[in-house]
Amino acid sequence: MKKTITVGLLYIVFMLILNGCSAGATTESSNKGPENGGGGASEQTDVIHLTASTYTQPGIPVTVGFDTLLDEIEERSDGRVKFERFYNGSLTGAEDTIDAVQNRVADVAFIIPELQSGKVSLSTVATNPAIYENVWSVIKAFHTLYEEEPAVKEQWESHGVKKIGLYAAPQYHVLSTKDVSRFEDLKGLRTLTTGRSQALLAEGLGMIPVPMVQTQAYEAMSRGTIDSMLFNFSGGVAVGVDEVVNSIWTLPVSGLTSIIGMNLDVWESLPEDIQNIIEEVQQDFDAKMHHELFIKSDEKSAQTYAEQGVVIHETSEEDLNKIREAAAELVWDEWVKEQEDLGLPGQEVLDTFVELIEKYEQEIPY
Repeated sequence: MKKTITVGLLYIVFMLILNGCSAGATTESSNKGPENGGGGASEQTDVIHLTASTYTQPGIPVTVGFDTLLDEIEERSDGRVKFERFYNGSLTGAEDTIDAVQNRVADVAFIIPELQSGKVSLSTVATNPAIYENVWSVIKAFHTLYEEEPAVKEQWESHGVKKIGLYAAPQYHVLSTKDVSRFEDLKGLRTLTTGRSQALLAEGLGMIPVPMVQTQAYEAMSRGTIDSMLFNFSGGVAVGVDEVVNSIWTLPVSGLTSIIGMNLDVWESLPEDIQNIIEEVQQDFDAKMHHELFIKSDEKSAQTYAEQGVVIHETSEEDLNKIREAAAELVWDEWVKEQEDLGLPGQEVLDTFVELIEKYEQEIPY
């Protein structure tokens, strides 16, 4: 009989330990009394601990944006929300991150829609080339698109994810070891591409797409494996190609937006006032923060290129119109067809997004 009771108690203890070590949000109660810096009476405050994951390294612009957004939520919640952060893919990698959030490997994560096996394909609309120019306008436009186009939100929520923030990169340009300033100069260039839309456009412009991750660009250019890559100013500096490229043509050849997503069950478990704080951060902080972040980053990066002797060629209005026409014909139409073949409202989402971009570009407060 004693043996039976002992085994039962051990089982209960084991289960309690197991539950206490499981992943996901945890809540900690803290007392604020006179001895803890509070008022005269003891006041209990619940602190919500959440795990937050990004595949990127600390210090680069994308990670700074991720951290700054989480910092703002912590600050506005007066410390009631705390994020334990994991970098360099130590908790979840870049691919299929949406599954990691759905399965509570992480409560919050930086998610690139293009890398999620088609699960949130409508959210890749912003990767279409020449579709936006300004970080502020694309973030505002995507926040609105997410709320106004039910199919966009439904794709995320069907995989158990709630959007709590956005990241948008400045437009990608042509960074090359050769002097490039005209469409004729693109012919035959072996160029690093990181997504299907980039590859389609590059091929349509006469370039030779070379699928490769951006962190391999420096070595590939140094060895002559590639002649160019499609990337933005600060991104190029981050991967070291400022040391090997000779020119940059500011043709807007690609864009990128990513979602900072939270497990939907975790979101629904949050107190209403915390949910309201997170929504406010998205609406009145996200776009402004990223705009300021990349203005500073691009200014610093431009100086770095200048110090390396890199020539920066600005794009004429004629060339801008030409790349937009090419993008629509080579990539936008193909993107719409792919979505509609899946029974999704591709044309409607694209049209709405373009309209929102145009609207917000007229409202840029900077």
